[in-house]
Amino acid sequence: TSATLRDYPHQTVTIFDHHTNASETYTGVPLMDLLAHLGVPHGKDLHGKALAEYVVATGSDGYKVVLALGEIDPEFHPGQVLVADSMDGKPLGPQTGPLHLIVSEDKRPARSVRNLVSIEIKSAD
Repeated sequence: TSATLRDYPHQTVTIFDHHTNASETYTGVPLMDLLAHLGVPHGKDLHGKALAEYVVATGSDGYKVVLALGEIDPEFHPGQVLVADSMDGKPLGPQTGPLHLIVSEDKRPARSVRNLVSIEIKSAD
């Protein structure tokens, strides 16, 4: 929830949204920070079987995306995966929020999830 995110340090990322044909600046909490708080392996502990784990992020409209833990961990992937709660310095509105999963470094922003309602951790095993 937005209240949960308040307790974590925020980061900012700018992405180009091909739907709006404009750059958008989002602020939020790195997904790996949230997952690490729940005991999900990260950093030097992300190896072996843990690399077969992945996240399914779901929006209120049922839209789902899959991200491997290696794509979320900044020690593996240069992009940022944020659970954003604001855009351009303002809280997210009803069309994109209150939470929006942002995946930077993708050539298309198809793995961003508007109106994020759940994040599940699963294993390919």
